[in-house]
Amino acid sequence: MIRSAWAVGSQAWKSGLAKTYGAKTSYAALTFSRRIELQESSWEARLVELLAQDGRTKEELLKAAKFPDWKLRLAKILRDEPRAKSSWLTKRLSMGTPSSLRVYLSKRGNRVNE
Repeated sequence: MIRSAWAVGSQAWKSGLAKTYGAKTSYAALTFSRRIELQESSWEARLVELLAQDGRTKEELLKAAKFPDWKLRLAKILRDEPRAKSSWLTKRLSMGTPSSLRVYLSKRGNRVNE
């Protein structure tokens, strides 16, 4: 069980730990900042999986427009499955503001190719 300390290592290693042990971790035993770190590592691991499935790179997230359908599809999956927060999504996917993302998802989210 993970208690109040977090491991030191690469982001990929932390993401692996979060994916493997995240569901087994007692959140009550973690500090708020450690909970956030664990959540974000889990979200990041899922993002890496989704990018690989699409044959896209992290660099494409930065270079692409803010709201193309493929980014909206990633955001919708990350928001719905691991429950990623809009603030993390917009920062990590280079998508503007959380409120803009919510508007785009509500208007086009159901039409985005799944």
